[in-house]
Amino acid sequence: MKKILVLSLVLSAIICVVCYSPGYAQRIIAYGFEDWTGNENTAPGYIFSSVASTYWNMHVNSNQVRTQNASCGNKTAHSGQYYIHRQFNTTITDPCLGGVATSIDDHGNLGLGGTYPTSSGDKTALRSAITGNTMTVRYWFRVTDAWKTQTGLGLCKFFRLYGTGGSTDPASLIVHIAGGGGTSNTNTAFHIYDPSGSGWSGSYGTVLRAGADLQDGNWHSVTIVVRLNNTVNAAGNVTARVWFDDWNMAGDPQGERTVTCPSFGASFDHFNLTQNWSATYPSSLMGIDFDDIEVWNGLPSASDRPSMVTGLRVTEAQ
Repeated sequence: MKKILVLSLVLSAIICVVCYSPGYAQRIIAYGFEDWTGNENTAPGYIFSSVASTYWNMHVNSNQVRTQNASCGNKTAHSGQYYIHRQFNTTITDPCLGGVATSIDDHGNLGLGGTYPTSSGDKTALRSAITGNTMTVRYWFRVTDAWKTQTGLGLCKFFRLYGTGGSTDPASLIVHIAGGGGTSNTNTAFHIYDPSGSGWSGSYGTVLRAGADLQDGNWHSVTIVVRLNNTVNAAGNVTARVWFDDWNMAGDPQGERTVTCPSFGASFDHFNLTQNWSATYPSSLMGIDFDDIEVWNGLPSASDRPSMVTGLRVTEAQ
């Protein structure tokens, strides 16, 4: 009996090392918008998609791929020439957007393999591309406009990963991030949400700190590693770890939490980079830019650097 117990513990330790050790991963999505054709429907590697034309139009009308231009403050891409700009305000003309955003939720899904755009775009679907229990998403972002001075807002659904179990909060892993609230906010607050929690402390847990001012208008990286601990929606089925300004995860994560998502399902489905501000609406322009986005079907090693300035989808595992 003791030999069986020891063997079981050894096997568990080996499995744990394989799950968490870097290098057991392939990059399945990498995109930097450098194949931009001037149209979301024709860019070969465009990574956002939707399942319905209504949602797709919301995405198109609330986002704009940009290059350095005086009409948008001469902002530059993180790498290459192009980046994408998103606007949350739905009442004021955004010069960077070239119009008024039509929805606070842009419905831009990644890893969905959606129908729209119909004839082009990256059709990678996480549900089939990731067969293991761990995935890594990392990208660069930059906030614009009135993030620091905006008041009266709830928390932003900064990152939302859906499981195959549905489209509700209990079926998703959510990282919330705070707005400026009229303060300097030099150490931006964020939360890893637990949909099974009770009350503020139960659901949002301890206030986590990014260790940097994410609202200073500069490019910042975020790396999010999510592990599915069980496939039967049992307690503690999802663990998330979040690093800001630490692309290669060299240090400890700024936030780590194991949560219970009671209808997450047996695998990963798709994710959104941002959604909304918890049923609140910004009164001033409040935008965010993204660039150099990649997804791994596991945990990449520290030596794996971003290399997606061609803007094209990775067609071979790296």
